[in-house]
Amino acid sequence: MASCISIGNYNKNYIYIILYIIIALSNNSLYGINYYVAFNELKIFPDYKFSQFSFIRQIFSTYFGTFILAFIFSIYERKKYHDSPDKIKSNKDEKEPSRNQSSSIMLIHEDGKEKEKKKIAVFPILAFVFGWILEEQLIEKYNCTISHLDFWMLELIVICYLNSKIFKLEIYKHQKFVLLLSLFPILFKIVTIILTFKSKSFQPIYVQYREHSYWIIPLALIIYIPLITLKAYIFIKLKWLMDLKYISANKLLMTYGLIGAAFYSIFAILSSFKYFTDNENLSYIFIDKKNSFSEYFTTTDIEWSDILIEIIANVLGMLTSYFIKYNFMMIIKYLTAVHTVFLTPIFYFFFKVVLLIYNVIYCIINNNWDKFFDTNSMDFLYPKFFLDTSGDVFSFFGFLIYLEIIELNCCDLNYNIRNTIISRGKIELINIDDEVFDNLNESDDEDDNNDINKANTTESIETLIRVKSKEIN
Repeated sequence: MASCISIGNYNKNYIYIILYIIIALSNNSLYGINYYVAFNELKIFPDYKFSQFSFIRQIFSTYFGTFILAFIFSIYERKKYHDSPDKIKSNKDEKEPSRNQSSSIMLIHEDGKEKEKKKIAVFPILAFVFGWILEEQLIEKYNCTISHLDFWMLELIVICYLNSKIFKLEIYKHQKFVLLLSLFPILFKIVTIILTFKSKSFQPIYVQYREHSYWIIPLALIIYIPLITLKAYIFIKLKWLMDLKYISANKLLMTYGLIGAAFYSIFAILSSFKYFTDNENLSYIFIDKKNSFSEYFTTTDIEWSDILIEIIANVLGMLTSYFIKYNFMMIIKYLTAVHTVFLTPIFYFFFKVVLLIYNVIYCIINNNWDKFFDTNSMDFLYPKFFLDTSGDVFSFFGFLIYLEIIELNCCDLNYNIRNTIISRGKIELINIDDEVFDNLNESDDEDDNNDINKANTTESIETLIRVKSKEIN
């Protein structure tokens, strides 16, 4: 009896997922990794004078740094194309059809430069990238304000549906199983929300105003679902732009970085004016004194060590932020937009693993276990951590099934996976070869019979000639 679970083949494009997770963890460790405040924080750079300016750092690292590096790599890509071997250019000249030939043939031999000449509307792309930037910040703000109500499992269903409709792709049985499996973490989320209502140490807005929670929670979900739908559509559109409009990932990242840096610099400039910072309600839209350029560049009582650390942190932040985005784009390009949904739970799974390993080592070296699972920081810490991690494990397992690294050999769940399709193709090819071989044999037999008949006819004619010759003589 065959095993119900087997290990599939590794796809070389999975390297982008691995690199994304590793670089994202490195980026987060620059500024601090912790599970609320329950552990000793894993942080490469200690607290220093510029630590409070996370918004300004984001402008420099996430956006401006991405723009600069994407611009550099875009020039390198263009130079590499123009410095291609002369053989490629000569082949292009040989293959170039005459003007009298059909235009459809000209499209077949169309090279990359001619593709770039196609007119692409700039404004829709700028609006699309701006929506991407805005959506990121809105979802981040949502998660910080309304904790535990981020039902990413719904995002998986939404993006699978949109992806199948836009690209006319069928959702296979094993993928539907993953969608069903992703609903289990919803139960863990619900239990976590119930525990949060009983908590006294950590109270999100829907717990602080618990008498209004009957409408705050539904309203939050009404806001969240359009946000994840917009997010799913944007990621699918990114693949459409790269695959069908031939826009390189670096050009999109250049646009992303430039618009992001310009847009959020406006808030940093407005935050420099006392007129805006006096209004506390504006802090919800990033207008805050600690987000201002003036505060950042006029910080007093700073030492050279603070400046040096800030420069190093920004440079490393630029590098890691760019490569996070680049690998993210490669996942969309060479896999699908659906794969990006799994990145968040998988990232947080390894986030917790790295945090636990670091804390075990830290506590052993310092012989101090006071900050290892510090339950004073949060009520119901153990069950919440267990529920949160269980949701990550479920999504991790589902991700491996979706990637076909784990194959389920039951209930026809493996019917449309890559290995099974290849196996069926080989069997069909063998059957076709057998049929062709049989037909060839039959054809050879018919040819042999024809040859025999021809030979017999020839012999009969020769015998008749000889007989007639004797009679005449």
